[in-house]
Order: sequence, then structure tokens, then C-alpha cells
Amino acid sequence: MDGIIKFIQNNNDIILLALIMISIVLLFLNCYNQIRISKLKKKYNILLSGVDSINLEDMLFEHLEEVKNVKEQLRNVDKTCNNLDKRLKLTLQNTGMIRYNAFDDMGSDLSFSLALLDDNLDGVVISSLYGRDGCSMYGKPIKNCKTKYTLSKEELEAIKIAVNNRDMR
Repeated sequence: MDGIIKFIQNNNDIILLALIMISIVLLFLNCYNQIRISKLKKKYNILLSGVDSINLEDMLFEHLEEVKNVKEQLRNVDKTCNNLDKRLKLTLQNTGMIRYNAFDDMGSDLSFSLALLDDNLDGVVISSLYGRDGCSMYGKPIKNCKTKYTLSKEELEAIKIAVNNRDMR
């Protein structure tokens, strides 16, 4: 025991310096921890802002239930959108029209061919031929840009315009 006391008395300055260094390191560690705790308190306060006497577990379960409901609503909206997409493909959305003179002795391009096609290129081409004695209209069904009926060059041009309008979307 005398040896330890003698060592402390002889190395008093070194031991004091070591204790000061350890105290400084501990002070810095304490400051660092205080800063971290302050940041955690801010996050905790933000997490619980607007909550009156509700236990955190109850709040989390409530939010999980809301998320579950939102997911179900999202599935329903997705189904509705898919259904609308399918139905939209069947609507007339591609049109092409060309006006022309059906007969050489007529003017003013009063005859026309009108192609009305859906997204699958199905639909109808309607032609109106205007003459001095009257007007005649014809309709020909179109399936994938084709028909079993003979098409005039104007009807083909109206279909081509409708297909080009589709490709521009």
C-alpha cells in the first residue's frame, strides 16, 4: 500500500492531467448525448403533435386501419380504371373525313366519306353522295380496317386519315 501512495505522490501531476483529460472527454460525450436527446425530443414531439391523451399504440393501430382502408379504396379505383380503359377502347375515337365531288358536273365538294373507328380500328365508314337529283348515303362496317364490301378511294382515304389520327395520340 505504501508503494501506491508513493507512486501517487511522485506522479501527482501526471495523474491530475490524466483526470482532467478524462473529464474533458466525458464533458464532450455528455454534450454530444444532450444534442442527440434534444433531436429525439423534437422528433417525439412532432410525432405526438395534435394527439390528446391518446396512447401511441392506439394511434398506430388507428393509422394502420386507415392505411388498410386506403389500400382497399385504391384497389377499387384500380378496378374501375381498368374497366373504363376496356370500355374506352370500344368508343369511337378515331375519325377521318374527306369531302369531294362525286360527279363531274357538280361543284362545292358536297359529297363526303366519314370513317368512325374505335381503338381496335373497328367501326363504320359512311359515305354521302350528293347529286342533282338527290343525296344517297351508304354505310359499310369496318373490322380491323377491313370490310367485305368494296371501298371507294375516298372511303379508303377517310379510313387512312382516321388511322393517322390514332397514331398521332
